[in-house]
Amino acid sequence: MIISSKELLQKAKKDNNIVIQSNVTSASDVKAAVHTSKITGSTLMIALAEAHQKYFSLEEFTGITKFYLEHFGVDAVLHFDHGYSVETIEKALKSGCSSVMIDGSSKSFDDNVMITKEVKKMAKKYGASVESEIGHVGSAGDDKENVYTEVKSAQKFAKLTDTDSLAVSVGTSHGVYNVKKPELQFDLIKELSQSLDVPLVLHGGSGTGFENLLRAKKYGINKLNVYTDLIIASKEGMERSIKDKMYESAVLDAQKAYGNCLKEYIEKLCNR
Repeated sequence: MIISSKELLQKAKKDNNIVIQSNVTSASDVKAAVHTSKITGSTLMIALAEAHQKYFSLEEFTGITKFYLEHFGVDAVLHFDHGYSVETIEKALKSGCSSVMIDGSSKSFDDNVMITKEVKKMAKKYGASVESEIGHVGSAGDDKENVYTEVKSAQKFAKLTDTDSLAVSVGTSHGVYNVKKPELQFDLIKELSQSLDVPLVLHGGSGTGFENLLRAKKYGINKLNVYTDLIIASKEGMERSIKDKMYESAVLDAQKAYGNCLKEYIEKLCNR
């Protein structure tokens, strides 16, 4: 069953818990994610990023995820991640996504507020929830791209937009950390959590380390996005397998590796 993220994340905030968002780029990823949700008993947000539609179309994502949710008998949030325009967000909502992220973090504060309010109004018609971003989470290895979230700006933004969850920039980055490791600003996380009623989202969870992530959870992060570690695990699983097996067996081994990596995140971070 497809559910909204609003109640799920509000409960996580109340319980000082984390919800894992598992990003996917294929039917194999979706099957691994939903199966892992089933065996762990943990409700996931399963996401497709706008930039990944070149690998996996929006229609494939929603249709195949719905199929596996029914097949395994589990609930999940279908999330459209890092949508950059009202038009792409509308397509995601029409396709069946129950949660959308409008990423206006590279825009001015006023423009970010304006586009987030427009998306919030649109999502309400579909019964969907909205994630937005204040500050800017950049790419790993280029810390100049990161703009840390300011508490006062986050308070003002949340009040003006009525966003359902808020992605914050507190020291992580997207992708692989080749240059230096993330340095999470735990005091900032704590201050943001105490100053805001809205659940906080941490992008760029891969490579951050479970000790850091557990501290981030303790101080108020309620949703964690994971992608890079999952696809690296899949790649390594396929590479180990394909030396001795046929392609189709290697795909299954990649799927198993994706699921095992996701399972580790759930077991180490989530209260269930």
